[in-house]
Formats: sequence, C-alpha cells, structure tokens
Amino acid sequence: MPDTTMNPWTPTTDPRTLRRLGKLQEELGELTTAVAASIENPYSHRKAFTDETADVLAQVELAVAQFDLPRDVMAMRMSESLHMSLNPVGRGTTPSHHTSLLRILGVLQAVVARCVIQGIEEIDPSSGKTNRVRFIEAVADTLTQVNKSIGHFSLDYNAIRLRVTEKKRQMAEWEALCTGAPAP
Repeated sequence: MPDTTMNPWTPTTDPRTLRRLGKLQEELGELTTAVAASIENPYSHRKAFTDETADVLAQVELAVAQFDLPRDVMAMRMSESLHMSLNPVGRGTTPSHHTSLLRILGVLQAVVARCVIQGIEEIDPSSGKTNRVRFIEAVADTLTQVNKSIGHFSLDYNAIRLRVTEKKRQMAEWEALCTGAPAP
C-alpha cells in the first residue's frame, strides 16, 4: 500500500475528467499562443484569435456542465470582475487587454493543472480554498476577460458561437469514441 503521509492529495484518475481537463488545458495554451502572436498587430491574427477563443469557450462550457459548477456564483464573480481593474498598465489600451487576457489564461491553466495533480476537491495549500472553488473563480475570471476581449478586438461573436456549437458536437463524438458509447 502506498504511503500517503507525504502526499495527502487524491490525483485525478477518472479518464473522462482527465480528457476534459486535458482538452481545456490544450485550448488554453492555444489561445495563449494566439494572443501572444497578436500583440504586435492585434488584427493580423484575427482568425486564430477568434477560433481559439471559441475553442476555449466550448471547453469551459463543457467543464461547467461536467463539474456542475454553480452558474450563479460564477455570474456574481464575473460581475465583480467587470468592476475591478485587471491591469495596472492602463485601461482601454490594446496592450493592457493582451496582458490581462494572458494573465487570466495563465491562472486558469495553473488551476486546471492543480486539479489534475491534486484532485478537484482537494485544498490548495497556498489559498486554503478547494481546487473546485479556485476553478470556479478562474473560469469566471476567464469568461469575463474573454468577453471583454471579444468586444475590444471586434471579434465575430456569431462565428464564435457557431464554432462553440461545432466544437461541443465534436467533443461529444470524441467522448463517445473513447467510451464506446453511441455518438449523439
């Protein structure tokens, strides 16, 4: 029997949860890359920025559903985030939007990794909060910043919503392949 005194956490081992968190982590990384690529010219990478934004939104929506995250708590957090200055550099400038989005994406990436390593119900020793609470906060902050960026960079919201729907359909197909269940 393994010694658990050195590691009191329960790492995530459920294949479905690992797939969901892994795919979210992948899409967060791809959006981070698209944002970073667009720093010099925010409109030169519009397609990648739009597509990756949609991909992250799709994965977040699926995670919210799978982990039964409380939408009312996230909505309250998003409302609070809208009133906070997320960037000391300056408000309304393109570099500040890039910086804020990159920072928020990084936070969610770290929280997702912590959920895999420690388990979603475990306590984050640095904050004293459960990883689930940290995940809820990071998702809400990410949604707030992504929505601000969609408006700031004039990304095509309709194209984003269409891609979100398609990505969720593809994920349902992929999940069916992984589990052997019939595709929806």
